[in-house]
Amino acid sequence: MFYRAAFRAFPGTLAIAIYDRELRFLAVEGDLFSELGFAVAGEAAIAADATPPLTADHAALRTTMLALCRGTLDGTPGDDELTLGEQVQRVEALPLHDKHGALIGGMVQVCDVTSQKRVEQQRRLFATIVANTGANVAVGSLTNGYLTYVNAAHQKTMGYTIAETLKLLITDSFAEEPTRIQAEIALCLKQGYWQGVLIYRRKDGSTFPAFLSAFIIYDPEGRPEAIAGVFQDISQQQEAEQERAALQQQIIDSQQVVLRELSTPLIPIADNVVIMPLIGNIDTHRAQDMLEVLLSGVAQHGASTAIIDITGVPFVDSQVANAIVRAAAAVKLLGARVILTGIRPEVAQTMVGLGIDLQAITTRSTLQNAVLDVLAQNRR
Repeated sequence: MFYRAAFRAFPGTLAIAIYDRELRFLAVEGDLFSELGFAVAGEAAIAADATPPLTADHAALRTTMLALCRGTLDGTPGDDELTLGEQVQRVEALPLHDKHGALIGGMVQVCDVTSQKRVEQQRRLFATIVANTGANVAVGSLTNGYLTYVNAAHQKTMGYTIAETLKLLITDSFAEEPTRIQAEIALCLKQGYWQGVLIYRRKDGSTFPAFLSAFIIYDPEGRPEAIAGVFQDISQQQEAEQERAALQQQIIDSQQVVLRELSTPLIPIADNVVIMPLIGNIDTHRAQDMLEVLLSGVAQHGASTAIIDITGVPFVDSQVANAIVRAAAAVKLLGARVILTGIRPEVAQTMVGLGIDLQAITTRSTLQNAVLDVLAQNRR
């Protein structure tokens, strides 16, 4: 009989029965009828039978089922749902007619829809979250390439109404080349998800960068049917990062200025005498800084003598020596002279070995000797 096939075909069916106009169950499938207190003989149960004491849940289910069955005797179908403990059971009753259209009875079915209700509740919860989240959510069909859903945040961000949105292709949301978007969709299909930054275009034509997380939605058979994306406008974040980078660069530049001043100090010790004590290694940048500071200092102070002390320079190579020679030549063009002090024996040996010509530069063994000589000359 078809009711048996229906009983087996629908998961969650607890009981199904056919009854006549006197509310006598003529065919029954499922143990629930005996649990509800109906006297079952073979496939038949008598609805009006007296029942032994039932649980509150069973009594409620029996009462609902009989009420719906009686309702069908005037040709009216009916259904109801009962929450029995942690379970939700659905009762449906339908009138049955013969081939001439005459009412002959009905069919009643009881199903456990607990799992279905939980799924529906989860779907409603998810839909509520998606609809009200501040993140922008969109879903597009992988069959025709059109957008099929966007939430309120997406509408506000992009400026399109729902009706306008559903006429847009997935690629229409972006300021990127369509081939780029199609390539990212293909990658998402390959690995099931994709994350990255893309440029979006609003309805008014303005663009903005957004971080997008995309993933594939599969049908019950496991075939890709849609692609969903959640994105966030990162314009302010990028602007803040650029401002931080600019500020950091300003700090670095300021620090470099201070370091240059500290690494190449110029100290005036008399009206026409300045001293530049050098400490640490000298590279190309520091040699250039030394030359610039020395020349500007000589010009600013009107110095006739500049003393360069290299006592604190641990290593002198051709680069350092040539920098000193260039500095002396440049100072001479300003009408002043350079006195080099602090040449240690190993440094002197290195400079001779390099063939550095220091004939145009006055040298003194120590800074103290150079200062005394210059001050003595100034007193004459």
